[in-house]
Amino acid sequence: MFLMIYLSTDEGQKSAVLLSEVLADKAWGHSYSATQTAFNKYSGYPEPFFIYLEKVNTLLYSAFLMD
Repeated sequence: MFLMIYLSTDEGQKSAVLLSEVLADKAWGHSYSATQTAFNKYSGYPEPFFIYLEKVNTLLYSAFLMD
């Protein structure tokens, strides 16, 4: 389920292109860290993907409340 949600986002689709590169990387390839993923490599965002989504959703929600 998560994979379907992740790949349906623009961030997921663009970072999926870097997946093979990240898996082949000696430092990141075998990492279990939530901050060493294809998403982090693509975006340069230093925190996990779920934190990113939470912040984006909060910003979007607050923008709708202002109307």
